[in-house]
Amino acid sequence: MRVDPSTLPVPQEFDLRCPRCEYPLRGLTEHVCPECGGRFDPSALVRPWSRLRRPRFNGSELPLPDFGLNCHHCGEALAGAARRACPACGEPFDLEALRPKEAFAPLDPQHLGGLPAAIVEMLLADEQIPHIAHEGKTAVDHYAGTQSVGPRALGVRLMIASEFFFDVLELLARTRREISAQREHADSAWTCRACGEESPGNFETCWNCGGERPSGV
Repeated sequence: MRVDPSTLPVPQEFDLRCPRCEYPLRGLTEHVCPECGGRFDPSALVRPWSRLRRPRFNGSELPLPDFGLNCHHCGEALAGAARRACPACGEPFDLEALRPKEAFAPLDPQHLGGLPAAIVEMLLADEQIPHIAHEGKTAVDHYAGTQSVGPRALGVRLMIASEFFFDVLELLARTRREISAQREHADSAWTCRACGEESPGNFETCWNCGGERPSGV
């Protein structure tokens, strides 16, 4: 569920600051900075890296949500684990060790799992997950307007707030499942109930009579 930036009182989890004096704008009952008296439009202050909500996942949930993680010992999926051990082989795991220590950390190809970075960027924005999309820049560079070169350059397109690391893993795993389901749906031929002809899986109406594809098929 998306959060409306214009909500009053301004939620405590909002990480917005006055554009004039940098005063943190939390818990206010009106859109007026208590420090300098300047009026502000919350929607105009929101940036992709702005924090507008709390993370939905912190990695401590049990049974374990589908974060798209596999056991490093046997390779089996960890989703659904009832305790901090692989359901298949019993090998213990520590998810907190996976969370990056930096405030913003890069999403590497392993995290993306083949998803195009441009698509992931849109997904992050839609889920209101704080992120930075700037290839070859560190978070410091992004805020300071500088450009890293050499070993300091990250060479990645997307960085995410580490606080939302498990939200991102769940989002990416869910997206991959949905894409896989859509492909399976498209690959499955179906039979028209009106005329009995078979249509390709990517057809939503019968090629022969125009009848609609039955639901659930």
